[in-house]
Amino acid sequence: MPKIWIRWTLAESGTRSLSTVLQKVVGMVSASVAETIFVTLVIGLVQVIGASLVNKIRKKRLLVHWTLILGSVIFGIFAVAATVLGFVAFLYGAELGARTFIISLSIFVGALIDAAFFVKG
Repeated sequence: MPKIWIRWTLAESGTRSLSTVLQKVVGMVSASVAETIFVTLVIGLVQVIGASLVNKIRKKRLLVHWTLILGSVIFGIFAVAATVLGFVAFLYGAELGARTFIISLSIFVGALIDAAFFVKG
């Protein structure tokens, strides 16, 4: 039975691959950077609505501690920048294979960091 961090890494690679294909399609049909920013806004709203529904169903407190909120805001800023840049890369003709290779390198490094810091025992 595989270790749990391996499952999370595989799940992350799958979602990143699907996101990259979506970015390629949207980037090819977009006419400007403003359109890619708008698409990023729509994706963010869908994620917020989905997370809010899950949070409401699970009846968990959302605002736990200010450091967690600050960390989430900082992560969100970088995530928005990465998403917009992904769309813009394809808007300007980036190759899907090259970009996917770069993304897979980050997943590999992330898996090694996860293994080093989050594996028990």
